[in-house]
Amino acid sequence: MSVGIEELIDNYLSTLDTKDIDSFKNLVSRSIQDEFTGINSRFEPDKQINYKNRELEQIDYEWIADDVISINDISILADQLAITALYKLFEKNIKELIGYHTKCIDISKYSYWKNVKAVLPIKAKNLQCFQSVNELRLINNAIKHEGVVTLELSTEFPAYGKVGTELSGLDEMYIRLKPCVINFINELHYIYKS
Repeated sequence: MSVGIEELIDNYLSTLDTKDIDSFKNLVSRSIQDEFTGINSRFEPDKQINYKNRELEQIDYEWIADDVISINDISILADQLAITALYKLFEKNIKELIGYHTKCIDISKYSYWKNVKAVLPIKAKNLQCFQSVNELRLINNAIKHEGVVTLELSTEFPAYGKVGTELSGLDEMYIRLKPCVINFINELHYIYKS
């Protein structure tokens, strides 16, 4: 099969490759599962520890509780990193896509959403996934600024609750938003081509 430069460019510009992010998520997930398996095994009847006194038992249980809290914190951080990585990947791709199709040399200005929106074709703003991309952007901003619901996120997406509410369910958000972001890049490329 012979592929020309145009096909290579088309393929590159129309895809958003999230394999590395997904591999990271899987690695962290397996590690967390291994940690919980280790903690749970401590409570199996044949592995019960005979403590010399009640105080030592209490100290051990507190250490286990600290481990569980730490594992939960790592899980939340990994979910935050996945969302942030997805947005950074989108941002990189959208800059390259806009730069290529508009022949813009300085694509750095497309780090700002208002600048991106200003050059998007009207058709792109009507794509079903446009709102999902904006949602991802606002979640990314909220993660970067304290990890709570921001005024802008709450205003544009009231389902997230009140300003200051801790963001939760980031793994589900990633799973839900990833296909939309991928589709948006793909559809935008073909809008530009038409």
